[in-house]
Amino acid sequence: MKKALIVEDFRPIAEIWKKALLHENYTEIEITDTTDQIEALIASFQPDIVFMDINLKGKRDGIETVAELIPQFPSLKVLFLSMHGQPHMMEKAMKTGAKGYMTKSSPLTEIKNAVKHIESGEQYVCDQMRMHWKID
Repeated sequence: MKKALIVEDFRPIAEIWKKALLHENYTEIEITDTTDQIEALIASFQPDIVFMDINLKGKRDGIETVAELIPQFPSLKVLFLSMHGQPHMMEKAMKTGAKGYMTKSSPLTEIKNAVKHIESGEQYVCDQMRMHWKID
């Protein structure tokens, strides 16, 4: 049974990602629109993957949140899905310890590919951003 947490403040986008994850055999999917109290949610739900937006409701944005989460939950696999297509935003996000970065304009097929890479422990950056990021 695979679990996913979607942190996205625009519900229609979150529902699209949820459908994509259901096709990837994620059977338990939680959606939240804020970073407030996310530590407790992750501790209780224990997701296998977290889809994280950058611009969110709450005291912290997605980048700040992941930078605080990774030391607390070192095995947490985070995939940023953001409207930001600027290289400096991707670099800032990936420096948090996230496993991947996708733009919201990425096709669903590429998101599914990213999930497979991240499940395998690999990093993944979408085609649009790949030329700006060296994957180890």
